[in-house]
Amino acid sequence: MRTYRLILTDDGHGVSQRIELEARSAKEALSLISRDVANRSVELQEDGKLLATIIRIRNASWAMFREA
Repeated sequence: MRTYRLILTDDGHGVSQRIELEARSAKEALSLISRDVANRSVELQEDGKLLATIIRIRNASWAMFREA
């Protein structure tokens, strides 16, 4: 299992918060908390390293930017 952290900012859809969890993959980490971040933009980190920024661009649309 790997340690993932999801960082949400105070974006008008909720307050800032950090969620840390154990999962087998980044995909599993996102699916475990998908309901909690449904209308939010989020940074996904693994062991402190930024993996991607997922940005809410419309009510049901998302854009994912992977980090190099």
